[in-house]
Amino acid sequence: MKCKFCNEELSLKGNFCPVCGGNNSAEQEAIVIDPEDLVFETDQILQEEGEVVIQVTPHRQDPQFDGEEWDDEALDGEEFDDEEFDDEETEDEEPAEEPVGPSAELKRARFVSALCGCVAALAVLAVVLFAGISGNFSKDGKGWDVGQWFSWLIPKENNVLCKDSFTVSAKKAMKKRDVVVATVPGAELTNGELQIYYWNQVYDFLNSNSYYLSYYGLDYTAPLDEQMAYDKSGTWQQYFLESAIEMWHGNVSFAMLAKQNNYQLSAEEQAELDGLRESMETTALKNGFASAEEMLQDSMGPGCTMDDYIAYMETYYLGYCYFAELYGELDPTMEQIEAYFAANEAAYAQKNITKDGGYTVDIRHILIKIEELTEEDGEQTQSEGESEGETEELIDGYTQAAWNACLAKANEILDQWLNGEKTEDSFAELAKTHSADGNASEGGIYTGVAKGDMLETFDAWCFEEIRVEGDYGIVRTKYGYHIIYFISKEDIWVTQARADLLSEEAQKIVQNALDACPMEVIYKKIVLGEVSLA
Repeated sequence: MKCKFCNEELSLKGNFCPVCGGNNSAEQEAIVIDPEDLVFETDQILQEEGEVVIQVTPHRQDPQFDGEEWDDEALDGEEFDDEEFDDEETEDEEPAEEPVGPSAELKRARFVSALCGCVAALAVLAVVLFAGISGNFSKDGKGWDVGQWFSWLIPKENNVLCKDSFTVSAKKAMKKRDVVVATVPGAELTNGELQIYYWNQVYDFLNSNSYYLSYYGLDYTAPLDEQMAYDKSGTWQQYFLESAIEMWHGNVSFAMLAKQNNYQLSAEEQAELDGLRESMETTALKNGFASAEEMLQDSMGPGCTMDDYIAYMETYYLGYCYFAELYGELDPTMEQIEAYFAANEAAYAQKNITKDGGYTVDIRHILIKIEELTEEDGEQTQSEGESEGETEELIDGYTQAAWNACLAKANEILDQWLNGEKTEDSFAELAKTHSADGNASEGGIYTGVAKGDMLETFDAWCFEEIRVEGDYGIVRTKYGYHIIYFISKEDIWVTQARADLLSEEAQKIVQNALDACPMEVIYKKIVLGEVSLA
């Protein structure tokens, strides 16, 4: 045999020419894979092993990217936004006279396309390889469990657990603020408005459970997306986010129903909405912020604006007020209450609620808080006749003179009511003006008060057997003097059955509203700006 390079005779023992050194080995035939055959084989695997989804993530940096880096957060658990990669339609242009090299954008597109193609082809070949290995690792004993091997490639379900964290940088929060993340027929929720619902849920929980945060295992000084919620269903961030979305669904559902039924806010409520932007600006300046938007983003995170807050408040006002009107129309009769109690009598008995289990009372009151007198008040801090060096005995920490002044003020207010209309409404107005109790803005009302709920002297007055509607009086507690107006009393079983019946009816109203406005959420598009709670 002769060398194919120099035509010299070759030794039978080797393939290399002793003269020119050329390799005369037989050329290996190139292996060509028909793309259609590869697709066919892949389809066969998909039919046998179930769906296999492959996600491809490009490298974060490459010299062919002209020194630019991918946005780290854009790749953090999200899919690419197709709209950002759509080719724009351009008119045909005449070719340039001189050859022009590919643009930077075209180079980048070619690189990404080639990279994705290579990785995808390798991944498909890997699936073919693993599926072809015989063994007893699959449930049916025919081969490897491909679904188990590639489970990390399958996209997560569309729920609040689809991301480990929804927190993004301030820049990205602002960029994504207008992205729609939830819809109901006729209304949309953007990331900007969602942040207001989200942080309101956080603040409401912190305020309502301030003494029990350690019990719930919530550390507000640490990121909420790094702590498991008390129910272990996810992180605290996921817990509050789910609550925020449900809150929006409820608010917007009733707001949409209100519009459909031509419901209008009262003039006072509409005036508050109309003046909201101005009042927010005033509040911001008083608290040292340059603008209302700066104050808003300080508490609700970057990404939300005053327009988002106005939209939030409009939905809240309309939805809440319409629900309140529907709820106010619920007025079960005594026959309905008795029937409800009879149907659930066994369950009530387990809670020690029976028809002979006592009664509750409804009252209004005005608290005149006790305060120690000083010489500036024009009073002596020392009782008349008390010799120097002697100490007056205090009553619940205050002097007799202070208690006398407190009682005098209480009698003055009571006389003011007695000289007027002497109605429950007029008493409520005096409570709004003069009461030092926390429910003053509600006219000092307490409903469903059971025996033992109040301080001893207060409780004794309310539950005297002789007490009837319209009674009034003054009693002293360690906090001061209370002017009390007795509204009514009711058997506990009636109070409880009515409350439970109203609750069930209210739940039906809410569920009907939600059913009428089905919601769709795209969790992967949700982003939240960060707020420091420490």
